[in-house]
Amino acid sequence: MKKETKSETSQYLYSVLRQAGKEFRRYLDIAQAMLMRTPLPRVLLIFVGIILLLAVLPLLLTLFVLLMLIKIFIVVLLMNVRSARKAKERNANSIHHRP
Repeated sequence: MKKETKSETSQYLYSVLRQAGKEFRRYLDIAQAMLMRTPLPRVLLIFVGIILLLAVLPLLLTLFVLLMLIKIFIVVLLMNVRSARKAKERNANSIHHRP
């Protein structure tokens, strides 16, 4: 097995990134051609929709995480209350049943 040199690795990475750049430019050209065929009011509506989605998405994600943290807190609190109640019942039963 031949050991790769630094130049071979960098050449490979360069070719991969170059190919990715070509693909990205091709998709941009396709998107540009579609936008040029689309009427301006529809383009504006699409952009406003994307902007609203990008503005609302972090809010929704934050609320979801906050509600999950509250749920976890409540579950842990209830588990602690139940275990304390069981321990109290065990202590009460052991005191009453001693000979």
